[in-house]
Amino acid sequence: MHPKKGGVATKGKRTIVFAAAVLLGLMLLSACVGSFPLSLSQIRDILLGKMADTMESRVFWQLRVPRVVMGVCAGAALSLAGSVY
Repeated sequence: MHPKKGGVATKGKRTIVFAAAVLLGLMLLSACVGSFPLSLSQIRDILLGKMADTMESRVFWQLRVPRVVMGVCAGAALSLAGSVY
């Protein structure tokens, strides 16, 4: 049987979409924050390739992206460990 509109499956989907949106927003915020601040427009230009081979680009790709990816991986590992235990 399929749940009715607004049922449990729909609430679960909304929760997952909301959690993913919050995660992406926090990842973007984390990429902006640091001792060498980057604005959202600078990050957009770096991702589009308009700021290739600049200090901002190096800071983003060599410092911020690895930090964000490691943080997400560590959080996922901790949540998995917590759910298994």
